[in-house]
Amino acid sequence: MSLDQRLSALLRQKQLSGRDLARQMGYAESTVSKWLNGHLVPSMDALITLCETLNVSADWLIWGTEPTRQPTAITTTPAWEAVDTTFSTQSTTFPDFIAPAKSLFFTSIWLTRAFDANNPVLFRLVEQGIHMRFVFPELVISLRRFDTNGQESPEQRERKKLNIMDTLYVLKQWAKLAPVAVRLITAHPVNNLLAINYDTDAGCILYIPYLYGDFEHGPRPGFIIDQQRHPDWYHEFRSRYVVHMWEQARPISDLDALIEQIKSWDA
Repeated sequence: MSLDQRLSALLRQKQLSGRDLARQMGYAESTVSKWLNGHLVPSMDALITLCETLNVSADWLIWGTEPTRQPTAITTTPAWEAVDTTFSTQSTTFPDFIAPAKSLFFTSIWLTRAFDANNPVLFRLVEQGIHMRFVFPELVISLRRFDTNGQESPEQRERKKLNIMDTLYVLKQWAKLAPVAVRLITAHPVNNLLAINYDTDAGCILYIPYLYGDFEHGPRPGFIIDQQRHPDWYHEFRSRYVVHMWEQARPISDLDALIEQIKSWDA
């Protein structure tokens, strides 16, 4: 069941109409109608208001599950810090973070390029053939529900399409050298996350909340969650994103077909 289906079912359960919900939240009825039809994904602010209005957790509304156990008292809480996310040759911490990787999982709020394809450290991993998995929002989200909620100019729309195709061309090139798997998901990822596995008992997750930017614009507040130092946090984030999100996403077997679909997209 998707977010819009859960929201519709909840309104029926509470005997509320879309108009009732819009009035209680202070949103336009047309906006709520788009949420219920699956044509628009609530923004972060709207999601928070939705949860407060309907008395449900964001975990349930987005994923259909309630929050799992909280980190125990004995688990060290990862520090909230400025994380270097430039992922480029100028980055001072990225090489140390990613160079020992045996596999990589990445999800982003938008289907736009998140990595510097010319980064020598990253390209060495590609040459080594590490397994790489990517989850992005479905095209209906990436192409129609951008920052401007679809109200962009034709020039902005074409630039967005080019950025998305650029991402896919990079992944297509990488797939010639390494196992690259791409999936699209209906539910908005909400946050940006990079998970690195070093071996069975070692790994790291780089977690950047959406409100603080994405992976393309340098240092951002976020968490580096280490498997050995923060085992409960690591388990929680890995379960939520790397396992559950991956299972819910739709496999893309033909990147060329996806690129052609983007080229012809006229929303």
